[in-house]
This record gives sequence, structure tokens and C-alpha cells, in this order.
Amino acid sequence: MNMDEEEAQDLLDEIFTEFTLRHADLDFSIYFPVKDRNDAKLPTINMLIETAKAGRWL
Repeated sequence: MNMDEEEAQDLLDEIFTEFTLRHADLDFSIYFPVKDRNDAKLPTINMLIETAKAGRWL
């Protein structure tokens, strides 16, 4: 997904609310690290779909 940190946080909040997922299961710093952006793993649409199916953040 090509979005900035704020957009991603808003989208993930909506998804977690819609599918009753625990926010604590997501380590947002993996996807948007504070120090070195080159270490970021970018979330994908497929990750969101699989997470919704599983009922928890994968």
C-alpha cells in the first residue's frame, strides 16, 4: 500500500474496529519505524484480507 503513516494508521484503525481485532496485536513500528525507514515492512492488501479472515493480526 502506498500511503503515509497517518493514512495507514487511520485505515488500520477502521479495519480493526470493523473486524473487532485487537489493536495491541499490531506493532505499528514494524511498518513505520521511527528511526530507519529502510527497515520498514510494507503492509499489503493481502495482509489485511488474511488478517480479517483470521480474526487477528498476522
